[in-house]
Amino acid sequence: MNDRVKTLLKHGAIVALLFCLGMIAAYGFWLVGLKAESDFMVFVLAVTIAILETGSGGWGVLLGVLYTLAYDYFFTVPYHQLHIFNANDWVSCAVFIVVAVILNTLTARLQRQVGIAERNARVLGRLNKISTGLINSTSADGACRYSANELSRILDRPVAITLGEPDPSNEPAHTCFQYGYATGAGESVGTLERNKYLPLNSKRGPLGIVSIDCANGDIDNASKSFVNSVITQTSIAVERNNLEKDSVQREVEMKHERFKTTLLRSLSHDLRTPLTGIASSADYLRENARTTDEETRDKLLDEIVEDSEWLTDMVNSLLSMTRIQDSDVPLQETPEVVDDVIADAVSRVARRRGSHEISVHAPKKVTLVPMNGELIRQTLINLIDNALKHTRPNARVEVSAEQQGGDMVFSVSDDGGGIDPDKLDRVFDMFYTQDRIPTGDGLTSGRQMSIGLGLSICRAIVEAHGGWIRVENNDAGGATFTFGLPLQGNGDATSAREGEGE
Repeated sequence: MNDRVKTLLKHGAIVALLFCLGMIAAYGFWLVGLKAESDFMVFVLAVTIAILETGSGGWGVLLGVLYTLAYDYFFTVPYHQLHIFNANDWVSCAVFIVVAVILNTLTARLQRQVGIAERNARVLGRLNKISTGLINSTSADGACRYSANELSRILDRPVAITLGEPDPSNEPAHTCFQYGYATGAGESVGTLERNKYLPLNSKRGPLGIVSIDCANGDIDNASKSFVNSVITQTSIAVERNNLEKDSVQREVEMKHERFKTTLLRSLSHDLRTPLTGIASSADYLRENARTTDEETRDKLLDEIVEDSEWLTDMVNSLLSMTRIQDSDVPLQETPEVVDDVIADAVSRVARRRGSHEISVHAPKKVTLVPMNGELIRQTLINLIDNALKHTRPNARVEVSAEQQGGDMVFSVSDDGGGIDPDKLDRVFDMFYTQDRIPTGDGLTSGRQMSIGLGLSICRAIVEAHGGWIRVENNDAGGATFTFGLPLQGNGDATSAREGEGE
């Protein structure tokens, strides 16, 4: 049974039900003695319902005729005889026909309006969804891909949105981009082009083109209006993403300029101190080498060496920061033995430890960790040197490493005065120099030169390895710097070893 037969049976059943209900109502009115006008109003109401339910005036006319015949047969004298040709019956039939025609016209008009409203609601829903997706887009290319995919799905045909000027060999597309009007299929008589090209424009000029496959026919006018709305939203999204990209680029450039300005200012200030010290000590020794006692000479030479080492560390720090900030150069990571890296770092700062005590606690197993050995050594040197500079002369510094889960965790701890808790979250900021909390035993009183790059370089190096770094005050009255590097499955590359490093 096809759909048409099912519809006819459904409408016939509706009319039959309304006919029965109308006749039952007429019989009830006849029993209580109501006049025929009451029956007529019920019949008109039933005819109205029939037209609204079936959407056809023909069913209403049929029901009206049936009511007229039945009423004439059952409720007019003489009963059970048809007198259809009397004036009352003709008037009733005419009224039913007029009512049917009027209601059918109104119903058709109402259905058209409902259809238009539903279509507009669907279009608005689709536009709202596309608008939401475009708002969430993070790039101009992403916005174009999203709109193209949505248009392809809705129009059921391939759609492409490309930014920039198209290939001049594609004349319709190039003309669309250059002059800003639609070209291709459906836009000119006799064209063999299968694609329709629509411009993607902005107030600042053309952005690109929209290509719609029309091999199976052009899109209708309603679809054209929808496509134009999507193109407008897409051009707005492309402009917004381009502006955001330009804003981010300008912010990065300004940040780099501020960094260079601050760095140059810090370097010009902090380089002057050691260079002045080196020049003064060297000049004094040159002029008074024979008359200077050994103790004074050794002290001046120590200061020259100290200042030279500080300058060397500063240059190494600047080189490390340059390497880390150069995102085009990937880190060269190779498996390194943990305790060898720690021992090498400690040996490089041993000359500057003075009366500090440095102890080392290495893992019980020889562990290989993927890292850039030179940069991680620089990290440990910076952390140890930070502890030596900012603690009392006889403070104890402990360097340790142990495996925790999937990370190899390195720690540099001291007992020479903690860090102000309010400043703990700032110690890794660039150009920030932290002060230790006095312990009552007195902190180092030598020349403390720092441009505030050491700890920020440590964080940059560790994060470039995919690790983490933090600082906290410990129970020994000092500070503990801890950072972790991912083992990345190299935990099996270990071998048992007796004893621990010291």
